[in-house]
Amino acid sequence: MIVNAGYRGKVGAAVPKFTYTGQYNVRKDGVVELLTSGTIVFLNPAVIDVFCVGGGGHGADPTNMSEVGYGGGGGGGGYTKTIKKLSVNGSYQVTIGQGATKTSTSWPPVYGGATSFGDAITANGGASGIAGSGTIDFGSG
Repeated sequence: MIVNAGYRGKVGAAVPKFTYTGQYNVRKDGVVELLTSGTIVFLNPAVIDVFCVGGGGHGADPTNMSEVGYGGGGGGGGYTKTIKKLSVNGSYQVTIGQGATKTSTSWPPVYGGATSFGDAITANGGASGIAGSGTIDFGSG
């Protein structure tokens, strides 16, 4: 998740005063990258932009199919959402969606976790890939 305190990423923008219970990184351009889930507390009112990416889906696993398996489909990337000029003050729960874990089946799909910033914005996770099935007909003659 990215929290941008500067207007459209101005270099040298002032980072708002905050505390965060998770891991984060402050880039040189003033953008704050929230790397793990936690609680962010803004110590003063601020206006920010928030960019969220949901966790990705896993690739399909065709190895345990009863028929000849084709290559499994790749997992879908997580969805993204952006909210601009969000007025914040106080605490917000941040959830960073994890990528989906591999399962022994490809149906129903397994989704990556959603990423959210309080109740203001949520980006859903991507779906797992689907394994194809069937037999190959080389014809006769």
